[in-house]
Amino acid sequence: MTQGIMVLVHGYLDGPDVWSRLVNGFAPRGWNLVPVALRPGPASAESDRQLEDYATNVVRQIREVSTAALAPVIVVGHSMGAQVAELAALKLGDRLAGLVLITAAPLAGYSLPPAVMARFAARAGLTDREAIGAGKRGLAVELDAEAQDILVNG
Repeated sequence: MTQGIMVLVHGYLDGPDVWSRLVNGFAPRGWNLVPVALRPGPASAESDRQLEDYATNVVRQIREVSTAALAPVIVVGHSMGAQVAELAALKLGDRLAGLVLITAAPLAGYSLPPAVMARFAARAGLTDREAIGAGKRGLAVELDAEAQDILVNG
């Protein structure tokens, strides 16, 4: 019997596979672990509504996997996914059983100098797996090769 749903929201430039080790190695009895994909909504990427669109989509995915309409939900978000998790939590109302934020990006965002923001935005357009891997390895130095591969290819 399912006690509830634990929704896992990935961060910027990642995908639901970043949670694979957690899903495969951590199974709290009675909880359905659901790594969701952040799918863009109708707002453009430049819009301040993009996070809201992501949150609406996360709530929609929760409804798709819910076997019990009132099953409690724990929302876990990492990095930018924490911003989305906060907004999704607000939409869940009484169904929300918990909110976990891991290395959360502030909901208000970061105030970065324009040059730094330009580099950050340019990274979003990268398709070269070697360049993506180098960037991820630079930030996640303690991860083993398998975990880094999940970050780059997941």
